[in-house]
Amino acid sequence: MSVPNDAVQNVGWDLTEAILEQIEPTALRYKRRHIERAASQRDAFLGEKDDALALAAMLLNVATQVLQQAAQGEGREALLSVQPERAAAMVAERVQGEIGAREAAGSADEVGAALRSYFSQHPSSVDSILGLLLASSEAPPTPASSDTLSRCVLKLVDGQEHVSTGFVICKHGHVLTAEHVVQGMEEIKVEFRRRKQDGQKVEHSCKASVEHADPERDVAILKLHPGQWEALEEAGAECPELSTQWQPRDCVLCSGYQEHHTFADPFMVEAFVKAHDPLLAVRFRDGVEQECLVLVIPRDNPAVVPGMSGGPVLNTISGRQGVVAMVMGATREAWVRQRWQGEDLWELASSGRYGFAVPLSHVKESWRAFDTCCLSQGRRSSQGGSAANETG
Repeated sequence: MSVPNDAVQNVGWDLTEAILEQIEPTALRYKRRHIERAASQRDAFLGEKDDALALAAMLLNVATQVLQQAAQGEGREALLSVQPERAAAMVAERVQGEIGAREAAGSADEVGAALRSYFSQHPSSVDSILGLLLASSEAPPTPASSDTLSRCVLKLVDGQEHVSTGFVICKHGHVLTAEHVVQGMEEIKVEFRRRKQDGQKVEHSCKASVEHADPERDVAILKLHPGQWEALEEAGAECPELSTQWQPRDCVLCSGYQEHHTFADPFMVEAFVKAHDPLLAVRFRDGVEQECLVLVIPRDNPAVVPGMSGGPVLNTISGRQGVVAMVMGATREAWVRQRWQGEDLWELASSGRYGFAVPLSHVKESWRAFDTCCLSQGRRSSQGGSAANETG
C-alpha cells in the first residue's frame, strides 16, 4: 500500500483540531480550508495578522511534517514496535520539539500536553497514525489476492431482499457467514457472481440451509442444497486456503457485498491487524459484547460497510497467506475496550476506521466439524501439492 498525501493531511488535521480545541478554540471559527490555505503559504504563521489563524497554520504544518517523515521511514519502526502509550508520547514529543524549534507564537509545552491528553482519551487516534505507517511499509495486495476472494465470496439475499455476505469453506458445500445475518432463518438465497478476464460475468443462484448457528460467537454455517456446490465450481467458485495463523500488523484484504448496491461486484477493503492487543472486547450498539479481531483501516481507504458481514478476511503476508477471519462488524457504532496506561478504557470507535472480525480459531471452537471438514481439507491439499487454491 502507498499512503496518499490526502491521508496524511487528514490525520494531521485531526491532530491540529484536537490541539486547538484545548489551547486556542477561537481558531476553529475558521474553516479547515482557510487554515490549510494559510498553512500552504511560506512562513504563513509569521505573517498572519490573526494570531489564532497563524497558530493553527503552524500546527497543521508541523503535524503534517511529523507524519510525513514517519511515513517515509524516519523512526517508523520505532513507533510501530512500542506500546500505543509510548508511540503517542513519541509523536507528542516530535510535534512539541518542532514547534519549540520555530520562532513562533504558541507554547510548545502546552501543545505537547494537549496532544498527550487527546491521545489518552482517544486511543484510536494512535491506531490511525500507526495505520498510516503500516500502509507506507507494505506493498499493495496482488491481483491474485483479489482473485482468491472473488472465487470464494458469495452474496446472501434474505426474504426481504437484504444483502449480506458469506464464503465457501469446503468442497462439501459448507458456507461460513455471521449468525446475525441468518438469525431466525432456516434457509437463504445464495448467489455467486464472478467477472472473467474478458469482462464477462458468470452467475449462479441457489439455496442454502442453516446447519449451525452460534449467536455468542456470531458464527453460522450454511449447507448448499444437493448438487449446488458442483454447479458453483463449474461457474468458477473455489475454496480458499484457510488458516488460523495471523500476527499483529499483518496486512489483510476483506471482501463482501454492499447492502445498498444489490447488483454491484464484491467490495474490497485493505486493512491491518491492530498492532497491539488485536483481540479486544467490542460492545456494539445493540448491547452485544464480543471479543473480536480488530482491523485498522488507514485513513482515506474504503471502509467496511453494511452488507460485508460474513465476508472473508485474507491475510496477504507472504508465508501466512490464507483466509484467517470473517467480517462481523461494519460501520455500526461500537465501543472498543482498550488498555491505556494499565487501565481499561471504553472508546466509541470512529466510524469506518476499524473493522471487526471473527478469527477462524473462534469458528473452530464454535463448530466442531470445522477442523476435520475444512481446515484439514486445506492441509491435505497443500501436502498433496494440489494447485486447486492457487490463482494466477
